[in-house]
Amino acid sequence: VGMIALARWAQTYENGRGTFFEAGWGALYTDTLSPDISSKYNSVPTLGLGFWLPTDSGTVWQTTIRLMHISNGGIQPPNRGQNQLQVLVGVRF
Repeated sequence: VGMIALARWAQTYENGRGTFFEAGWGALYTDTLSPDISSKYNSVPTLGLGFWLPTDSGTVWQTTIRLMHISNGGIQPPNRGQNQLQVLVGVRF
């Protein structure tokens, strides 16, 4: 279970298309430990890049590539952590 707060800096162009950069941080609790995740309480820094494309019908397609690093922030050794690369595709209508 976790939460992430993201800030997004966006640029919209004359044709309605746009790009953005996002950064954030979150906290995560897990009840299952692994060789990479050695603590139940973890930090989740996040970075992402993306763009959106409007269509003639009024819908907007959005794609985001996001990197998340899950680790305990050094509070309990070992602190290998886990990196997750996410590709998100969405439609706003």
